[in-house]
Amino acid sequence: MVSKILGLRIKKDKINFSDETILQIKDLRKSYGFPKKKSRKVILNSIDMELKKGECLCVVGENGVGKSTLLKIIIGLIAKDGGEIHINGSFGYVPETSINFQSLSAEENLLYYDNMSAQSSNYVGLLSQMGISEAKKRKMKYFSKGMSRKVDIIRALNNNPALIILDEPFEGLDPKTCSDIIEILKKMKESGKGILMSSHDMTYVERIADNIFLLEKGKMTQLSRNERIFHITFECENIDPISKKIKEFGLEAVNSQNKYHVAINDESIKNEVIKYLIDCGAKIIKQQYQSLEEEYLETIQRSE
Repeated sequence: MVSKILGLRIKKDKINFSDETILQIKDLRKSYGFPKKKSRKVILNSIDMELKKGECLCVVGENGVGKSTLLKIIIGLIAKDGGEIHINGSFGYVPETSINFQSLSAEENLLYYDNMSAQSSNYVGLLSQMGISEAKKRKMKYFSKGMSRKVDIIRALNNNPALIILDEPFEGLDPKTCSDIIEILKKMKESGKGILMSSHDMTYVERIADNIFLLEKGKMTQLSRNERIFHITFECENIDPISKKIKEFGLEAVNSQNKYHVAINDESIKNEVIKYLIDCGAKIIKQQYQSLEEEYLETIQRSE
């Protein structure tokens, strides 16, 4: 059990998939409650997932939907009801709550976990990279939450795993620490590692994740990354000719407090629409892509 928490166990793939694939999940299922009872709660309902080298996949969703359960099933801390999980290589795990011993120093914690592994380690170099080498002799109980989180990540990275799994890595941290962690994760991606994480913070998810999945009612829905909605807000003296032309693009100019709003989900016509509005003398007030948080909220509202 301890070896699973530390990320020291290697699960060898039993199926044929690309060498670029680090994690593959097929038809994963998990429920809680008594079997064959109507009160039985479905947490994971036939989940499929694939993660490749150098990618970051993030699972988002409301509290209690099963994000942590999913991660714990993957590493073997919770039993699944059915399905297949294959990890091509070793993994490191960063739980939502730190498992470091508070009465020991950062270095002592890392040395303790290091001695439990038969593999070579690099915690000294990682302490330096994360900017806490000078505090390595300090007891963990005197560490801030951000510094403690960095030690958690060092522990997970210590044996150079192919896959690192993080449960709410940004929870309760200040923006500077979150940005530091983002840079750490980016370097991991560049080195070819796979990253799987859960998070509530869409600002940071948007900066690091290649694929984002919303977990809700046991199902996964992928949030778009390449086909994001582009919003234009503008003012004009005469909307009638503009509105007619906008409809030819398959769009609609919506009036809101004497301003007009157009939502474009086809990247190929975006520049043409903007040019047309400018040529018609429209004053463009704002143009921006829909944020990940807005898309997340809209997806949840549609499913209610």
